[in-house]
Amino acid sequence: MFNFMMDKILKSLLKKKRKKQRIYKDLSAIRTVLVLFEAKDFETSEAFIKNLKKLGKQVHACGYVAKGDTRDYTRTFYRMIFPKADINWFGKPSHSLISFLNETPCDAVIDLSIEQNITLDYLVSSIKSPLKIGMKKNNYPIYDFCISPGDDISNETINTAYLGKQILFYLKTVHSA
Repeated sequence: MFNFMMDKILKSLLKKKRKKQRIYKDLSAIRTVLVLFEAKDFETSEAFIKNLKKLGKQVHACGYVAKGDTRDYTRTFYRMIFPKADINWFGKPSHSLISFLNETPCDAVIDLSIEQNITLDYLVSSIKSPLKIGMKKNNYPIYDFCISPGDDISNETINTAYLGKQILFYLKTVHSA
């Protein structure tokens, strides 16, 4: 039931933002990046973030901590999203979290989540960034640049490391207009 309500809220948000002109940038044109990830893939996401930093990018990151995750994230440099503190009872992120992320300057938002996460979908939709990148998981027009798993790829092959490699590959090969 809660996902149904959040689904309606997300569709309403996307309808309002539909007029946004899509902008494509290659990796050399991107200076600052906001990376959204799921905390269960913390190590892989952190490796991707370090790779972006090696490429000379300024990176901000935000991890979604699922209910029941008992790991300690107090020593991380990343902003972690906790369900009770940052998300209301049906999955909508708090206004303060959205404001915080919108105040974070970024040329691109990269969503490293593999499975549909309605909260991260809402965040990506709410963040004011000229370029939004992620994996196609649903029919929402959230991303400007979408990685779509091909027919030759099994679901076991798709993980955060694979998605990160694909995103970097395409950003390196695409040319800005």
